[in-house]
Amino acid sequence: MSDDKSSVDILFREHSFEEIESVRDNLASEIDKRTELLKSIVKEKYKDVVDTSDGIQSLKSNLAQVEQSIARLDKSITNFHQRIKEPKFMHGAGGGGGTNLLELSAGNYSHSSNKATTIDENQDDDTDLRQLLQMSAEIWDHFDSGNLKECVKLYNDAVNLMNKCQTRHASNPLFEDIKLNLNRSIVVIKNNLWYRVQSVEPNQIGVIASCDEEDLYKLSLQSSIEFLVEKLRKDISDNSYQAQIRRYQQYSYFNTDTNTIDLEVNDMKPPKSGYLQIPKDISLELSAFLFNVCRAINTIAGFSLTRSSILESLKMTMLKIIDVYTGLLALVNGLGGGSRTRRALQLYFDLKYVRVILNTSRDLSLIDELDSQISKLMASFEDMLDRVELYVMSDAMHTNALNLTHSTIRLYGLLIPYLQ
Repeated sequence: MSDDKSSVDILFREHSFEEIESVRDNLASEIDKRTELLKSIVKEKYKDVVDTSDGIQSLKSNLAQVEQSIARLDKSITNFHQRIKEPKFMHGAGGGGGTNLLELSAGNYSHSSNKATTIDENQDDDTDLRQLLQMSAEIWDHFDSGNLKECVKLYNDAVNLMNKCQTRHASNPLFEDIKLNLNRSIVVIKNNLWYRVQSVEPNQIGVIASCDEEDLYKLSLQSSIEFLVEKLRKDISDNSYQAQIRRYQQYSYFNTDTNTIDLEVNDMKPPKSGYLQIPKDISLELSAFLFNVCRAINTIAGFSLTRSSILESLKMTMLKIIDVYTGLLALVNGLGGGSRTRRALQLYFDLKYVRVILNTSRDLSLIDELDSQISKLMASFEDMLDRVELYVMSDAMHTNALNLTHSTIRLYGLLIPYLQ
């Protein structure tokens, strides 16, 4: 007790009351800050718990819908089996040349592409439904056995058959159930393909599709791009302060007096006047997207790609970029002054780079299809910029895009030697 009293006496001798009170206030302030931080952490954790609970409820609801759909489909199949036993479903009833649908169910049906898509127009409508049911069942059988190549072939055959008999069966509930089941099967297949692409080691290539499996390759790449483009859309639309810091990149400085890029000037020694900033790199988000697309292409098929597959990859990638950047127009236009100009200029440069890649493909039909779309989108970003400044530095910006294309074109894998 005496020690505590002496400590207090020493404290008041060595420090003034104001100092002690200041320390007390600082401690109280720090405690308040820690309390608020703890509250925010608890709030976030509680929010995560609520979100997880909502997710579980959503999954339960979706599972219930799936069970109901399966029950309806099972009932429809049972009714269908009862109907096909009736005489009216027997072809060639009077002689030996007819084909019995029950014989089809015994195994005479073949799911090859040629037979599934060359059905006679006069064939009985219920035969179409029977074939679609068999295809749907076989898709899941092959999926369970890991034969994704056959899954994709059967799915494409089923889609072709459904398109042919869409008009005849538009009001048939069984047809709608089959259609719903096929849609779900392709979602599951895509998710499985994306999981495979993500799970392999970085040095593994060509682990999913070979040169004779273009349908499987296209679906694999499509599933990968669908996931990757959502990340691109989310990241490149982020206008938070953290995102602006993350996006920081060095610029080239264009000297308006000499009409050249001044290599002596940089962000560490910015010029006072007479210079314009020009992007010399594409956006980090676009760079990451293209790199991941390249990795997906290499993982899926490696060096076994045909020229048509590479061009299809390029087209698929370009269309997704056009779609994402179109969605950015309103967002960028709503920014204030300098932020809007810098962002519009960077996205304009991104599109210029993408356009150079497209033109380097040397495929005239692909260029005719996509170049006008990219040009129109670039014009929309031009409207947010000073046209005089843009005209002055246009050549220098194009040079930057060309130099960047030469250094990254093989990295991204969109135009590997097959196109040269």
